[in-house]
Amino acid sequence: RGSWRDTKKAAESALDMEPKLFFKALLDKESAFAKEHGALDPSRAALYAGQASVGEKQRMALWYQGVAVRDTMQDLYNWVDTQPDWEKGEEEKEEDDIDMPPPTAAPMLMHQVSSGTARLEECKAELAAAEAQRTKLEEGDEESRKAMQAKVVALHAKLAASVQERVAQLQVAQDKFAALMRSNGIYDSPEDDGSPGPASGRNAALALAWLETASASGVLEGDGPISEEIAEKLLNSARDVRLEKASLSQISLAAKVMALVPSPVHKKLLNLTHDWLRTFMPHCLAKVNRVSFGLLSSEECADALEEDPMV
Repeated sequence: RGSWRDTKKAAESALDMEPKLFFKALLDKESAFAKEHGALDPSRAALYAGQASVGEKQRMALWYQGVAVRDTMQDLYNWVDTQPDWEKGEEEKEEDDIDMPPPTAAPMLMHQVSSGTARLEECKAELAAAEAQRTKLEEGDEESRKAMQAKVVALHAKLAASVQERVAQLQVAQDKFAALMRSNGIYDSPEDDGSPGPASGRNAALALAWLETASASGVLEGDGPISEEIAEKLLNSARDVRLEKASLSQISLAAKVMALVPSPVHKKLLNLTHDWLRTFMPHCLAKVNRVSFGLLSSEECADALEEDPMV
């Protein structure tokens, strides 16, 4: 009832026919098939569009004809299951009266899944599990990073307190050295101190020890002027104390950056800013003309050599 045999030429013409014209011919009540067997109810006709593209105009034309358009296999299965049985003819009724063994149950239409689709679902499940594990690891890493950052900040606070205590001790010693040099008419020049180094802490400790020993022995006290050796020792000791204070200031700044600036990018930006302020900008400000900058063109250089070959 739902299919019929056709010639090859007619079948090829049916394949090339638009859905609207195909179903119009199929549902034609004046056709020879309809006059012999009865017209086909449009509710029993459907178009499966899962493997082809059906435009809106064709869908509207089929809708006016009463033909259903199914886009997925599941929709087609559901539509088939809801169709009522065909009305039996006289011959079919006579066949039903004959005792026959009950027919075996026809297999139900089942949605088959290809191996590629199954593998894709497995990959999706594995990807979801990997994403969940990555999120869990990131959260754990973030918590450990916050805990480490809090520990670093606490240690920096201890270091800052220790540095401040040491700076206060050095300031007291520096004031004593300054008072002794003023009382003995010794001129000190802090500009000639140089840069702090690894030996600054040792030298400062030796200077403080010498100051304590000299003060206890009374070498620095008296009415007369002090010797040149002691004066030189005072100058060197005062310089060592100042260098140690500068070294502690650098250490405190470096520790502050390490504790409060965890991002490597921000640290690089700070280093770049330091280079610009301490190296590049003073170099650029020292250039007062195009000769110093090296911006003379080749023609200008040639003219300058013609005027003065010794330039």
